Amino acid sequence: MIKGIVAISGQSGSGKSLLSSFFTENKKYKVVSVSKTMTEIFEKMIPNFYQISEEQRQNKILNLIKIDPDIASKTIFNKIKDFPNDIVVVLDGVRSEKDYATLLGQTKIIRIFMYSDFVTRAERVKNRDGKEVGDLILRDSLDNEIGLQEIFRKANYVVYNYHKIEIKEVKKQINQILIKEDIFLL
Repeated sequence: MIKGIVAISGQSGSGKSLLSSFFTENKKYKVVSVSKTMTEIFEKMIPNFYQISEEQRQNKILNLIKIDPDIASKTIFNKIKDFPNDIVVVLDGVRSEKDYATLLGQTKIIRIFMYSDFVTRAERVKNRDGKEVGDLILRDSLDNEIGLQEIFRKANYVVYNYHKIEIKEVKKQINQILIKEDIFLL
C-alpha cells in the first residue's frame, strides 16, 4: 500500500491545481486529479456530456453519485492500487470524503483545504475557464451538495491563497504542513 495520501480540497478557483503542481517536482509524490478522473467516467455515463447545459450536467452527476455513492472512491482506488509503497498520492480536487473512502484506515491521510475568497475565485475561474460568476455559483452549489463543506470541517489544515499572496508563501505553508506530518518536503 502507498505511504500516504494528501487530499487537496477547495472550491473552484481556490488554487488546488497550483498546490498540486508543487508536488509534481518530487518523484516521491504522484498526483491524481479527482476531477479529471471523474470527468472521464461521467463522459462515458452521461449522453451528450458537453452538449447539455452546466446545470443539466451537474444534476446528472448528482444522480449518478446518489445511485453509486462509492463511484469516485472505487475509481480512484483502482487507479492507485498498484502504485509503489514508497509513494505519497496527492489527490487534487477532493470534493467529498467519499472520494477516498476505500482508503480510510489503510494509509495515512492528510486533508488540506485550499481557501480563497469568492471575488478572487471568480476572477481566476473567468481567466482560466472563461466562466462567469453564475457558473461558479452553480459549481459551489454542487460542491456543497456533494460534501465539500464537510471536507472543510474535517480538514487537518487550511491553506490560504488570496489574490495578492505570492506563490512562495503558499509553498511555505505547505512545507510547514509536510514538516509537521513528517513526510517528504517539496
